[in-house]
Amino acid sequence: MFNEGLIKKASAEIHVMVSEEVVEAVIDALRPEVESPSSERSSTDVRRGVDGIFISTEASDTTAMRAAVNSYLRWVQGMLDMLSKIE
Repeated sequence: MFNEGLIKKASAEIHVMVSEEVVEAVIDALRPEVESPSSERSSTDVRRGVDGIFISTEASDTTAMRAAVNSYLRWVQGMLDMLSKIE
């Protein structure tokens, strides 16, 4: 769900290895942010991978890229921390 009007100057694809049991929970939890990003300077897509999830981000500049990547990784880490406490 990339922003088609975004002029891409930076991109990243991150593979986060998570157990099969939590893949859908993480993707579902990130969906609202993917569908309504807080900035027009970056666009992110999250999808299932063979052994985890892929987070693909495109941004208009490196500052926006860093902010987006940091946000998504912190959200994923927070979700994994929470899930580990309730297991």
